[in-house]
Amino acid sequence: MRGMIGKAGLWIVWLALLPVVTSAEILRLDYTGGFTVWLDCSKRGAIKFQYNAQRDTGNFKRSSRFYLDLKVPARCQQTLTSSYKRPQGDKPTFDRGHLVPANHLDHSAEAIRQTNTMTNILPQVASMNRGAWKHTEEIVECYRDIDELLVIGGVLWGNDARNDYFVESHGVATPDAFWKVIV
Repeated sequence: MRGMIGKAGLWIVWLALLPVVTSAEILRLDYTGGFTVWLDCSKRGAIKFQYNAQRDTGNFKRSSRFYLDLKVPARCQQTLTSSYKRPQGDKPTFDRGHLVPANHLDHSAEAIRQTNTMTNILPQVASMNRGAWKHTEEIVECYRDIDELLVIGGVLWGNDARNDYFVESHGVATPDAFWKVIV
C-alpha cells in the first residue's frame, strides 16, 4: 500500500507540472434558476456545470422550446436551437442533451426555461442520453429528497472528429465524453 501511495503522489506531481492551456475564453454563466455553466467560447459549448439538487417541491413542466442565451456573445454559443438531425436512417441518433436537467429545477417556470438554453445543451448520443445519463438523473431525483446534493459535471472535448456531425449546422462538435459527480 505504501508503494502505491508513493507512485500516486508522483503521478499527481507529474500532472501538476503539465502545461495548462489558458488561451481559451471561458465564461461563467450563473443562472438565476440555480445552476452554473462554464462555457468555452472556442468550443461554443460547456466544459462544466454545477447545481444543488434540493428537495423536490415543484411541479412546473418542461417546455419543448429551446433558446439561445441573449446575454452570451454569439461567438460563444451554438448557432441554432433546432434538433441535432442526421440523414434519415443514419445511426447513431443524437438528442439535445441537458447538462443540468429541467426536472431537478422544477421549482420555478423560469428555472426550467433556463435549462433549455443552448448553453446547457450539447449533442448526446440518444442511447446514452436516455440510458446512463438519465439513470444519473434518476439517482439524484431519489436522493435529493433525503438531503441536498451537489452535482458537478462536464464534458471532455477530445480530438475524435468521427461523430462531429453538427459543426456545420450548430457550430458545435460532439464531446468525446460526459462526466458527472454526485455528492
